[in-house]
Amino acid sequence: RGWKLIIDPTELKELCRKTILNPQNQKQLDQYNKGGKHVQKMKKFFIGKIMAASEGNAHPELLQNALDKTLLEISPDVK
Repeated sequence: RGWKLIIDPTELKELCRKTILNPQNQKQLDQYNKGGKHVQKMKKFFIGKIMAASEGNAHPELLQNALDKTLLEISPDVK
């Protein structure tokens, strides 16, 4: 059926980076950068976008870890 679970951390991180830095998602990245209550909401938004980009093939738990690391690299001061 063409299903392939994406478990490679490098590939997951690249998917995260492409999604977060996509100009269409700049508004959400700005909201994430505000911190506070926006952090969890925007993480869920990015997870949804990445899952759509990977056609649902990204491993959910590994994706969460990759997203956290990527967001930390892009916005290190957000709490």
